[in-house]
Formats: sequence, structure tokens, C-alpha cells
Amino acid sequence: MNITSTDAEKPDRGQIEEWLQPFPEGVRKMLFAVIDRPDFALRVVKMALHLRQHALNKVPQYWEDLALLGRRLAPRDPEVRFLSERALRTKVPSWHFALVHDQLRNEAFRKALEYFVKPSTIVFEIGTGSGILAMMAARAGARHVYTCEMEGLLAEAAKENIRANGYADRITVIPKRSTDLVLGTDMPHRADLFVAEIVDNFLLGEKVLPFLEDARSRLLKAEAIILPSRIASVGALVGGSTWTRNCRVDDVAGFDLSAMNRLAPCQKTVSGDRELDDVFCAPFELFSFDLAHDNAFPHEKKRIGVEIILNGRVDGLVSWLRLDFYQNSVFENRPPQK
Repeated sequence: MNITSTDAEKPDRGQIEEWLQPFPEGVRKMLFAVIDRPDFALRVVKMALHLRQHALNKVPQYWEDLALLGRRLAPRDPEVRFLSERALRTKVPSWHFALVHDQLRNEAFRKALEYFVKPSTIVFEIGTGSGILAMMAARAGARHVYTCEMEGLLAEAAKENIRANGYADRITVIPKRSTDLVLGTDMPHRADLFVAEIVDNFLLGEKVLPFLEDARSRLLKAEAIILPSRIASVGALVGGSTWTRNCRVDDVAGFDLSAMNRLAPCQKTVSGDRELDDVFCAPFELFSFDLAHDNAFPHEKKRIGVEIILNGRVDGLVSWLRLDFYQNSVFENRPPQK
């Protein structure tokens, strides 16, 4: 559905009925029941928020269209605009903003792209986000960059960023999931270089392996450069009060509260600048994947032995991410150690 907020503020009933036709019957029925209410636009965006929060799996697209419809019905109503923006903005994870401010990560990708990109290079990226990596590749001299983004709102924002920075003629943003791209339609040729920032702190949460397997089989040349070339999850056994105070309790104010520990979270994301108190072993690889050379990634189990270098109580395993860009650069978000 293509809805903008630039249309007339007070459309007639016929226009509204036409705009409601693409929605499923159940949604239309609820909307027609209140179509003549003076607060119809507000009710529409409130329904969008409700569907966004409580029924996303059943109506994965309609809440976004409802938010846009409400804004189209009353583009100058401040409450409608506020609630529609609230609905739409919750669709984009907040980590996008922190990610683009990670200067060390940006620098690792920049160095690798400037090293490998040549004037004849066709680049393919999965996960446009803000468009920053696509623009880095274009700035490095790529002939053309094809980049896909399955979140429509992000794809539109990336297009604006790319246009504002003068790269619209050399970067094509495709608002699709990479597995839905068609060679010869979305991309004219297989790409010479693949780049993606779809490796989260848990390594595989953004499905980098199946996306790369699909891209390698359909969208990349056999000799394509893969950035990053290798990914790994690195860990260490840790303990200490500074590290565990937000997820473990023992004696507090003279009371033994240790029964709470069986309710502690199994996993916890922590700030990257938090120092580790006690580290009981040297860092070791948990899992790693050679993206540049392996064509498939079967399921794997492994047993890891570590050498203990410090006595004390181990409270958990801290893990972090490492990205290798061949021999060109390495990014690692290892927490600092006292």
C-alpha cells in the first residue's frame, strides 16, 4: 500500500472507502464501524499500535499500513502524528543507531573496502540499514553497489541518505529480503564483492550463514571477495562483583539472598565498556566460520577445554565478537580488563 501524508486533510467518504479496500475483511469491518466518527483517524492509528504490540504474527503488514493511513487522514493532527510515528519507529530496532556510531567497526569495514574495491568492482550488500557500508564501497570506487533491505522504512531512509550524499547514481537500494532477489531483474550480474554487517553479538542471530549460502549460490561470482572473511565468537570465564551485581546476589545487608540466583537470566547483554573483574582463563574461540572459503555451514557441536589461570568462583562466560577481513584488518569488541 502506497500511502503518504501529503494528501488532502479531509478526504470524502468515498476516498476513505477506497483506501480501506486493501485491508483484510476483519480489519475493514472494524474500521467501517467507526468510519463516521470525528476521531476516525485517531482510532486508526490506535488500532495500528494495538496490532503492532499484540498481533504482529497474525497481521505482519497491516499495522504499518494503518499507521500510514491514519497520518494520511489527518496529517496535521498532532496526536495522530505522534502515535503514527510511535508505531512506525518501533519497527526499526534501536541498535541501528548505536551501530553506526561504532567507530572501530566502521574503520575496519572502511579499510577492507578501500583495499579490495577496484573501479570495475560490482558490490552486493545484505542489510542496507543506514546505507553507510554501501556508501563506503561507492566512495572506495566501486563501479556499482546493489544493496537490499527487507525493512521498508529503513530502505527509504537509506535511499534518502544515499541521495543526500551524492551516490544515488552508483547505489541501488532494493527493498527486499536477499533470498527474494532475482538475478537479471534486481541485479543485472553476479557481484565481485560481498559485504554485510549482519553479524550480531551472539554471532548468528541475524542468520548470516544461510543468507551467505544463498547469495554465494545465486548472486555472487565464484571468486567473489567476502567481507568479513571470517567471524568468530570469543569467550572467557569471568566473575567478580562488578561484573555480576546486576544478575547475581549473595549476602546483602546481612541476609543470604542466594535463592534468587536460580532465577537469574541465562544471558545478559552488557555495556562494551564495562571492565572485567576476575578473568579465570585466556580468551578462547567458542565458534568460528570461514565465510571466504566455506560454501556450506552444517550443524556443529564441539567440546572446549580451557586452562584455568586464576582461582576463584566462576560466575559466567562472557563472549564477544571478532570479525576478520582477510589479513587487512580485524574488529573485536572485547570488554576491557582491569
